[in-house]
Amino acid sequence: MSDTKRGGALTAVDVLLVPDDAAQARAKALNAALRRDFPPGFAVDETHQAHVTVLQRYVRSHALDRALQAVARTIAAYDLAAVSLRARGVVGAELGTPPGTLLASIDFAPAPELQVLQTALIVALRPFTAWDGTAAAFLALPGEPAVGDATVAYVERFVPAHSAERYSPHLTFGVGKREAVEDLEAGPFAAFEASVSAVAVYRVGDLGAARQLLRIWPLHPSACSAA
Repeated sequence: MSDTKRGGALTAVDVLLVPDDAAQARAKALNAALRRDFPPGFAVDETHQAHVTVLQRYVRSHALDRALQAVARTIAAYDLAAVSLRARGVVGAELGTPPGTLLASIDFAPAPELQVLQTALIVALRPFTAWDGTAAAFLALPGEPAVGDATVAYVERFVPAHSAERYSPHLTFGVGKREAVEDLEAGPFAAFEASVSAVAVYRVGDLGAARQLLRIWPLHPSACSAA
């Protein structure tokens, strides 16, 4: 169910980039390595799409279709197929993860064109944006725990905490024991360039996961939905 606080139901959404197959394969391999050491960590799969977030927002659920149309109009003005993301290492962070664990991501170099896109999306979604979301705005499947407070706050504060010059493109690939993630941070990293195969909007789950596909716009005729 969606959040019903302050003026109707809310949905937590993530406007994101779906990376190319090679980047997704890299994320899945790193995810598998973390899960061998920490099996409770989530798998990169159909309900945890490997992605690069551009913007997270609470949107009024009754206006979700119009919000998606606004995203479509906005991204049409940008040549995202030409965007190249330079992966430069692994970073770990806490976001309500279990004690002794970290959320692990592939860190990309700053991408000014994505900052420009993000600013345009913030403006386009402003008429549909809401605040004071709760865990009900997110997706949790039956039997899963409710979305944590850290994730709820992260979406609430995404703008300005992770926008403009504070925006840092990354691809989260799992939860691992702190020592394992710190070893990946400190160890050698084979840098690579990632392209974008699609733009999509997902409903968000715990730890910022892309859980439920709402709309996808492939950038190449051969690109398929990875959701």
